[in-house]
Amino acid sequence: MEMTIRLAEDQPPFRLAKGQDLSIPLVGGQENLNAWYIGPPTIAPHQDGDFVGSVEQGASTNFNTITFNPHAHVTHTECLGHISKEFHSVNRIFPLPFLAGVTLSVTPEKKGEDQLITEELLEESLRNLGSAPFLVKALLIRTLPNVADKRSQQYSHSNPPYLTEGAAIWLREMGVEHLLIDLPPWTGKWMGELSKPTRPFGDCQPSPEQRPPLPSSSSFPMKWKTDLAFWICRWLRSKMTPAPAVRFGIK
Repeated sequence: MEMTIRLAEDQPPFRLAKGQDLSIPLVGGQENLNAWYIGPPTIAPHQDGDFVGSVEQGASTNFNTITFNPHAHVTHTECLGHISKEFHSVNRIFPLPFLAGVTLSVTPEKKGEDQLITEELLEESLRNLGSAPFLVKALLIRTLPNVADKRSQQYSHSNPPYLTEGAAIWLREMGVEHLLIDLPPWTGKWMGELSKPTRPFGDCQPSPEQRPPLPSSSSFPMKWKTDLAFWICRWLRSKMTPAPAVRFGIK
């Protein structure tokens, strides 16, 4: 099955059968992705008195209770509600499931103990794509080296790469409305610096409902080329922010 979406001149059809799930699954336990200094997620049979929700233990069905934190354990979509005193749901801010955008691969710049994704790095990568970046409103950032361990990385007590405030401001001024990245959102050595790159995205429109979603942790295979892409984005329909999300990429 193919679908044709007009993004640029001579744009080939997107092939649905060749799409890839870019989200990081919830698996539970120590093997799960983790960040922000909290314990691992749990997936276990529900227990109520003598009842144990496990066929193996005598129940008629498997009936699990799942405990996790979207910020720390799975691919998720955030919004203004992540940094505001008022409550804002991602369901109101990002109602459409379809995104057209570009994929960039960047090697973070070393500065002392930090690894920075800077405005200069992003500008150079976008320039190499020609005019395509100016036709889209979403950007996917894949950091290099792109090792498989990212899907189960334990980020607490570490100093992973992060987007600088200047880079976030530049992306906003470029017109980027949705940013996907393969790192915990707005990581950085100092928790007090957390909101600096977030605020350019949260403050860019006068109406909270018009402010774009904030980044979500995803997984991007290296065979996912650096060029135009189309994404189908779905998230848990709930009154919360962030919301666990699925990212399905199509080339």
